[in-house]
Amino acid sequence: GQRGEAIRDLQRRLGAAGFTPVGAEAGLFCEATEAALREFQQVRGLRTNGVCDEETWRAIVEASWKLGDRLLTLVAPNLRGDDVSELQAQLARLGFDCGRVDGILGPATIRALEDFQRNSGLRVDGVCGPVTIRALQVLARQTGSGPGVATLRELEALTAGARSLAELRILVGQFG
Repeated sequence: GQRGEAIRDLQRRLGAAGFTPVGAEAGLFCEATEAALREFQQVRGLRTNGVCDEETWRAIVEASWKLGDRLLTLVAPNLRGDDVSELQAQLARLGFDCGRVDGILGPATIRALEDFQRNSGLRVDGVCGPVTIRALQVLARQTGSGPGVATLRELEALTAGARSLAELRILVGQFG
């Protein structure tokens, strides 16, 4: 198999994303690394071919971020990752509408974050750092685990004018 620092980085990021290549030699692309990569691809809805192409690598990098690993702030291009999804989900559960939980740190998420900071008595700077994360965690322990405000608004919008299921249209597709 292939060897090198890039493979070591791939194995480390797969592990951070929850897909540790058990039994793999560090820096060697072996059967264990390929199996972990295939499992990651399958779970993420990617082409399951065991090849770390550009799309898979991007998804692995995004999946390897956990809330608190980095400061989250509005930059161009927008930050993306599972840490952003976690932030969005926590804000939504607390009633701060950041739109759909999509893992992209855009203006709507920053507005919801600033609103949370304002309502929590924190410095309103639009940066999700250690102080904001601690406040989110404290409040999250005091709330349920519901879908959040954005999901409820979406459901309400879908069903507001419909009198029957026949009047509703749903699009199912694979994007990206």
